[in-house]
Amino acid sequence: MYYFPSTWRRLVAHFVDRAYIGILQSPVWINIGIDYMKHNELRLHWSHLAYVILVSFLYEVLSLYFFSTTLGKWQWSLKVISRHKNGSDDSIGMDQAILRTLVSNLSFFFGWSIYALAFFNYNRTHLADWAAETQVVSLKERASLPHVRWILAVGFIFLTLSESLKTASVTLNSIKWANPYVYYDSHAMKAFLNDLQYRMEYETDDD
Repeated sequence: MYYFPSTWRRLVAHFVDRAYIGILQSPVWINIGIDYMKHNELRLHWSHLAYVILVSFLYEVLSLYFFSTTLGKWQWSLKVISRHKNGSDDSIGMDQAILRTLVSNLSFFFGWSIYALAFFNYNRTHLADWAAETQVVSLKERASLPHVRWILAVGFIFLTLSESLKTASVTLNSIKWANPYVYYDSHAMKAFLNDLQYRMEYETDDD
């Protein structure tokens, strides 16, 4: 039997999945840091960029298609089902898994506003669920039934949408292609890497 999942379970599961994806992508991020310290340029080889994108995409799609869940969702007893059952089978198809993942990635532009739409519905479906005709359910019963949270939904959308669009615009405008590298002119990232480089040099000198 399925239940409507609590919001906190879905949030924790989401961040757990982000952590797993980050671990899989970590060789690339480490390579970026080392390359920056050598050349003082924030750049990424196109093959590494493809790897980062594919890891995130395939992690979600293959997990949903084969297991109807991801590692994060599984740890918190959550499952993604199709809202149009074929008999007793409620697992999602490959097309649904791909569409759900693609629409979820629109959060790059629209931030948490995509997920905040879930507060308008008792079943907590959001934009990706509507497009792919899926639904996240819980295998554990919750203490109380969900309520429509109009104020919370509108508040999240109002606070995050504008800032997310601005951040996406700045990010895209900061990217320059010069085969085989993608250069990223980010003052915040450079400041972080410069600080990291300073700390490493300081520790080396101290030793």
